[in-house]
Parts: sequence; structure tokens; C-alpha cells
Amino acid sequence: MSYRITQEQDKQPITWPRRVQALMDDYKKAAKAFKGYKLDYQVETVDLLEKIFDDRCRLKPESLKVTISAIYRVKDTRTSAEWYYYNSVKTVNNSLDQLAEPFSYQGYGFHRVPVITMKWNEAKGANEPDVTSYKHGFELKWDKEEVTKLLQSSFLPCEYFYVGNVGGNANDPIATPYFQIHNQQDFLDGTFEDLMDMGRLGISYKEQASLYMVEAARKKERENRERALGMRQPQNKHIT
Repeated sequence: MSYRITQEQDKQPITWPRRVQALMDDYKKAAKAFKGYKLDYQVETVDLLEKIFDDRCRLKPESLKVTISAIYRVKDTRTSAEWYYYNSVKTVNNSLDQLAEPFSYQGYGFHRVPVITMKWNEAKGANEPDVTSYKHGFELKWDKEEVTKLLQSSFLPCEYFYVGNVGGNANDPIATPYFQIHNQQDFLDGTFEDLMDMGRLGISYKEQASLYMVEAARKKERENRERALGMRQPQNKHIT
């Protein structure tokens, strides 16, 4: 998506896809301080994907299938707010009523929010508002019930669950390192801190829930650290 800032003028309202509208709203909020200007959008690839989706779905709308391919749970360490975002794949039946190839590989729940400041325009010899940086724009607050419904609606079961802190810049919604949680129920039931430790300590398993192992693993890690620092003496076994 590209944009430019223009003088305020009347235009016919357009109905945009939800994620495009969210981004547009953020641009408008960011430019609000600059009276007499607004943002004029030229929607490109995002809107094109929506058109492909609409055209295919029109063939067999009742056959629409959405698969959640991956879901991410992130925490902003500055505010302690938890968010989630996810990737999905869509498909519908073709004219022969056969399952078509997947299309519309999309991400939902995250976008970059513009930070607009005045910048000198050499050609015009004047300051003009310009996007000088970006910040994170998370849209979906973590809600176990909502995420459960989302995962239950997936045509094929989601297999990729990730947890991590919010990234250091607006291009990275999740910071490195982040961890994969192999069990869906653990991902839903665990606190953010428990899940981070599960991933870090390597005690996440697909076959069974592993939350009950977290405290024991933390204790073992703490004992090993104390022993390595000479703070804990190994217990002597007495033979009688």
C-alpha cells in the first residue's frame, strides 16, 4: 500500500477490507495534528488479494474453508499487554465442486502504525507532514475464549503455535528468540511466562500437555545454576 498527504477535499466513501481500514484509521490519527491535510490512499496488493478472494468465493460461497496455519502470542514488556496475530489460508471448491488450490495467504492482527512529523521539502521550500517512522499496531488482545473459537473454526487443525515478546522495531511483531509450543491446550491454558519457560527449557510436547512440568523444570534449572556457582553442595549419600 502506498500513500500521499493531500489537501482536504470531498471524496466518495469507499468500503475497505477490515485490515486496510484499520491501517487507514491509524494514518488519519497520526496526521490529525496537521490541520488541512489528510491521507489519500492508493491500495495495491492488499486490495488485489481481496478481489481474488471475492471472485473465487462467488463461485461456491458455501464451500469456503479457512485454515489457521500459524498463531502467535506476544507480550509488550513495557505495558504488560498481551496480543495475538495469526496467518490463515483460504480455499473454495472450483466449478467442478472439487477443492481448489489454497489462495489468499494472509496475516491478521498486526500492522505498522505510522509516526508522522514535519519534514523539510527542498523543492517547495517548506515543511510538510511526512511518515518518518513506524510503531507496532496490534489489533487483537489475547483472549483465551476468542482464540479457542478461532482455532475450532479452522478447516485443518493449526499445528504451529508461537510465543515471544514484542519485537524491537515495527517490522518485527515478535522478538528473537521466540519459541514454538507444540501442544494446543498448553498454548491456550498457560500463562505467558509459563509458555516462555516451556519453550526455553524444551519441555513442550505435541503428544501431551506439559504445563505441570514447568515448576519442576524451573527448580532443576535453579539448582544446576547454584551448583555451577558453588552455592549448593551435592548431597552425600550415606551407606549403612
